[in-house]
Amino acid sequence: MEKITNTQFTLPFSQISAKDLILVGGKGANLGEMTQGGLPVPDGFCLTTSAFKAFMADFAGAHDMYAQLTSIQTDDLDMVRQVGQTVRQNLANIPIPHDVKTSILSAWHDMGTEHAYAVRSSATAEDLPSASFAGQQDTYLNIKGEASLLEHVRKCWISLFTDRAILYRAKNNFPHRDVHLSVVVQRMIFPDISGIMFTADPVTGHRKIVSIDASYGLGEALVSGIVSADLYKVDKRNQAIVEIKVADKKLAIRPKPDGGTYQEKLGDDLCHAQVLNDEQIRALVKFGTRIEAHYGCPQDIEWCMEGTDIYMVQTRPITSLFPLPKPPPSDGSLHVYLSFNHIQVMTDPISPMGISILQLLIPFGKEKFPMHYNPYFVPVGGRAYIDLSAILQLPIFNRLYPEVVAAIVDPLMGQPIRDVIDREEFRCGRHNPEIRASVGRVAKWLLPIFVKTMARTWIQKPDGIVNRVEQYLDQKLESIHQHMSKPQTLAERLKVPQYFLGEMLLDILFKFLPAIISGILSQNIIRRMFSNYITPIEVISLAQGLSGNATTEMDLSVGDLADTARQSPKLVKYLLNTDARTILENMESLPDGQTFAQAWHAFLEKYGMRGPSEIDIARPCWRDNAESLLQVVLGNLQHGESGTHRKHHQRLVVEREKMGARLVENVQHGMFGKIKSKIAQRLVRNISNYMVIREHPKFFIIHLLDLTKKVIIEAAEVLHAQDRLDNVSDVWYLEFLELIFVVEHPHKEIRSVIAKRKTDYIRYHNMIPPRIMTSDGEIPMVKHSRENIPIINHGEILVAPFTDPGWTPLFINAVGLVMEVGGLMTHGSVVAREYGIPAVVGVLNCTKLIKTGQRIRVHGDLGYVEILGQ
Repeated sequence: MEKITNTQFTLPFSQISAKDLILVGGKGANLGEMTQGGLPVPDGFCLTTSAFKAFMADFAGAHDMYAQLTSIQTDDLDMVRQVGQTVRQNLANIPIPHDVKTSILSAWHDMGTEHAYAVRSSATAEDLPSASFAGQQDTYLNIKGEASLLEHVRKCWISLFTDRAILYRAKNNFPHRDVHLSVVVQRMIFPDISGIMFTADPVTGHRKIVSIDASYGLGEALVSGIVSADLYKVDKRNQAIVEIKVADKKLAIRPKPDGGTYQEKLGDDLCHAQVLNDEQIRALVKFGTRIEAHYGCPQDIEWCMEGTDIYMVQTRPITSLFPLPKPPPSDGSLHVYLSFNHIQVMTDPISPMGISILQLLIPFGKEKFPMHYNPYFVPVGGRAYIDLSAILQLPIFNRLYPEVVAAIVDPLMGQPIRDVIDREEFRCGRHNPEIRASVGRVAKWLLPIFVKTMARTWIQKPDGIVNRVEQYLDQKLESIHQHMSKPQTLAERLKVPQYFLGEMLLDILFKFLPAIISGILSQNIIRRMFSNYITPIEVISLAQGLSGNATTEMDLSVGDLADTARQSPKLVKYLLNTDARTILENMESLPDGQTFAQAWHAFLEKYGMRGPSEIDIARPCWRDNAESLLQVVLGNLQHGESGTHRKHHQRLVVEREKMGARLVENVQHGMFGKIKSKIAQRLVRNISNYMVIREHPKFFIIHLLDLTKKVIIEAAEVLHAQDRLDNVSDVWYLEFLELIFVVEHPHKEIRSVIAKRKTDYIRYHNMIPPRIMTSDGEIPMVKHSRENIPIINHGEILVAPFTDPGWTPLFINAVGLVMEVGGLMTHGSVVAREYGIPAVVGVLNCTKLIKTGQRIRVHGDLGYVEILGQ
């Protein structure tokens, strides 16, 4: 192969490989890779980024142009439009350098001037594993002749500065100056059929399913959503075609003989016909699996057919897929994972340190190696997932778990779990030796908890448990403090929390989890057994107004802070007219605020280790940044009155006691009344006592994390002083056991690891984590019956928790879409793009916040919904 230098302006596909990304961009590099891999790729050449740089070198205003682009704010669309238009107008007047023009025409003559060509952009930050950049620059088809070729090469260069390309780079933190453009010039194929093939299902994420869209004519029309396409899905494992959907294909885009394209209206014979036969579908799948194996990741492939010949036109990574659990299961069985983040109502990514702490903390399944990471607690996409497979192989949990999860954790979790465990491929796992061993380990710790739960529910006295729990946890915390003060070396001090994180929670949960479960179980028994005497809402009230609950007591203390401030009108006036940061900076000198400052510090002394997203040890707690806490206090001052919170709590206490007494009274009438009355009395007592302690284990864990955090920060400060960390905060990108190793090995290099994890962490923020996923990457969807789907009139916006194919007819009348969950490639997003309507997904509680009849504006370009009124 000829050696490539930066002064070459054109390169044929046959001389290009993945290592030439900087010269020919993502699209060009992929075409070269496929060509060298022996795949059927239409011939062509690339104008290298050297040609683009030579073009830009002739622009005297380039420095000022890049400065303007860098100053753009992503929410200032007017500025984006103004700067983009100015840049494009200036570049349109720059001639193509003579030596670049000569090189283009020479390569064109070598390929054949009689052919028509496709001219496409290929950016150096395009078609990467973390960002596809697909569609951000322009493509031109059926280009013929010297003048037209040169004109469209220039247009491709200029398309690097379209409004959408500028905004995409800005949002994804790609410096404008560092992104250069290559141009792909490829011989046109005049296809009878074309389409897109995903080697993993882009809707469900299933890595074993290939999804193919196919339609008549040119593929660009399909990519841009102008024409409809058939859908075919194939299981890669056995080549079985598992789904065929024939579209109503009204149009095809065809090339004109003299250049350009036109729309062709299809006749009835093609309109409803299946585009591909089974043999063609399977032939495409073979190419797809071959390309995926070459690149080592799922691919988004553009393909076409001319007669019986199949061509691969382009491939790029599918960047919208949620990552797979790593390491993958070693037993070959299908596994199912539940999102710990959703359980904790925190769907943001957790730091690597935070996940590793949780892996140490969660005890079940690692009893023999308590100070190791939990193998059933898996980091995926910056979130924590629990491998439920062994639990769900137990018959009793197989039946009950989906229902319990839906009732207690998240109503959208139950059905997807049921969908997976009902499959034959999952049920087969119970015969797998590794799974059977895991089931045995799980049963070993589940059985004692079950027995103790039954004893708590029906035998042991529930009274006084709150005091016993608090005394026990206080003793444990005191023991931890004593142990933390003993070690001399930094590594030894880090190993103390490692021991307690690994050992202590199991003991705590075995002691108190049965009581907590008993409280929840007692509620459910009442709901089912006494449904004729009490409504579901009234059952919930039996667990309200519980004095002594750790979170309730903290919330009441926040209200007390506001009441303390109310003692001084002068202080209240100052607090309500001063920004939170200034108040915190001047807490010791607030006007007439000495009593409030003392109460504030006392609160932080007790609760300062708490804060938003507190399950991630890396997140600032209130002691670090109390602005969010202060905002709650200020809100109370604005809208509440003195003592309101305490009166409200007392009202709930009275209502709970009355409701419990009423239930006991009502059930004693009729057959077996005395027995039912005793059962009801027992269950109400269980709720009143056991539900109080449901937050105590977490409160203890937050204390333990706080002590651990102090030692981690101490280690980070030492590593920073040794010039091994650029910033103290970089420690959160290490794992906990890794940190101990780094402290013990002074020459261990960690900067490269931290840099990669920082990049990953930013990327994970743009991903929407699924509640449930499988080891195949599939995100099981909640299915809705058509009876539950609303009627959408023309001009209305569809607001839904999410959509699946059963909702698709609604898009005909809808002019916009808002969904609670979803991502770039989930059903609603895909269909919204097909129908050309704006969509915003991942809007939490949108079905509650937005009411039928309200006027809203869907900002699909910026990703938010504006409520305008009725």
